[in-house]
Amino acid sequence: MPGDLMRAMAMDLGITRMQGEDDARFVCRISYSALRFWMQAFCLDDGYGGSYGVSRSAIVRKSTLWLRQLSGLYPQVLDWYEHGDDMDESLSGMLGTLASAGDLVRTGDGLYRCAVSHDRVLTDGSVVALGMTDPTDMESAMPLSGMACVSFGESGAESGQLVSDMLGSGRLGSGRAGRRHSRWPFDTDDLTLSTRVGSVRLTRRDDRHAAVRLPRLAPDSVLRWQIDLLTWPVAFAGDMRNRIVRVEYVPVVVRLVGGVRIESD
Repeated sequence: MPGDLMRAMAMDLGITRMQGEDDARFVCRISYSALRFWMQAFCLDDGYGGSYGVSRSAIVRKSTLWLRQLSGLYPQVLDWYEHGDDMDESLSGMLGTLASAGDLVRTGDGLYRCAVSHDRVLTDGSVVALGMTDPTDMESAMPLSGMACVSFGESGAESGQLVSDMLGSGRLGSGRAGRRHSRWPFDTDDLTLSTRVGSVRLTRRDDRHAAVRLPRLAPDSVLRWQIDLLTWPVAFAGDMRNRIVRVEYVPVVVRLVGGVRIESD
């Protein structure tokens, strides 16, 4: 039963297990991606069909309840979000990322509402699909990484081609089943499969995933929410130094980090 639920969520979101990834770490990544869509659903539950908005505390409380239900099958998931008994901070940080990105709308009263489906241009020129989107029907986007997808739709065509050109593998196949694995876009040490591009340390984990070691990012920087949106944390839900990313998104991460001034460690 636990494995069936994990596989069902992963299939709906298009998330694949990394080589050597155990069930606990895999379900943490799945839940991180799924919470974007659960938070959207919680915003609809305001008694007015989503037109009024829901408070931060209500979204955090409902997200916590969902994670506690999930922990009945996967107990380790709570430790990953609590990290020192700070579940509220982890979930509030995710909510802040979604609001900064425009996936949710923060009203003047401090409430949160769902946003209509739209594209958002990141600082590197990539376009992500945000708002009320169906994660099981993203034929015009790259596979989900973290909580979002780079779009290949009408407004995202240039973005998608830019990423594909940097990967050197041509246009990715459409549809989740038809997407080809992208080759690793940077030279790596044959023994460690690791390389440094600017201030980013990249380590290839398998054909679909890379580990990213990032410099310290300013808490209120635009880069912070963009990285959070497109990657998965490693050690705990608020881990902004060590992340996992789909290989297709490695050029996006490198361009994003390379285009800003980084704080020193």
